[in-house]
Amino acid sequence: MRAGKHFALFIVGYEELGPSVHVGVVRPIQMDMNDVGDTFSPLYIGAYNPRDQRTARWGTSEIHCCSFWLGSGRCWSTEWPRPYHEPDIYEWEGRITWNNSPKEKVGLLLDLDQGTLTAYDGSIKLGVIKEGLGGEYSWFTHIEEEKCSVSMERHPLPST
Repeated sequence: MRAGKHFALFIVGYEELGPSVHVGVVRPIQMDMNDVGDTFSPLYIGAYNPRDQRTARWGTSEIHCCSFWLGSGRCWSTEWPRPYHEPDIYEWEGRITWNNSPKEKVGLLLDLDQGTLTAYDGSIKLGVIKEGLGGEYSWFTHIEEEKCSVSMERHPLPST
């Protein structure tokens, strides 16, 4: 996604506890899993440095990965400034946690005109979780536990 507004609905299913799932946006990168080991999360880049793949389509924004963690409702983001970087984790106005239903619907609106990522409970707006985004992004999910599934559906923009 390079310009305009994009809305996706993530359907998260889990059997036990609460969802330990991230949904968000990341710079499009190519990688060989042999280079990163058994698992990879763009939130924790480890020794693999995706900044080496920077292109003009990334634009000038230094926000390379931004996600919403369903377990706490907090926003996680990283700027990939060095080979290993802990993500920034913070609160945002409208934050809620998802852990009451075995099937959750989380919406994300990426507005590249305004540079924002906004969270939705289904189609109900909760709030802006991150500002300052720009350039090219792709949707991503990261599951931290077993017995969990995530599917994504592209949806029309929600009404404001």
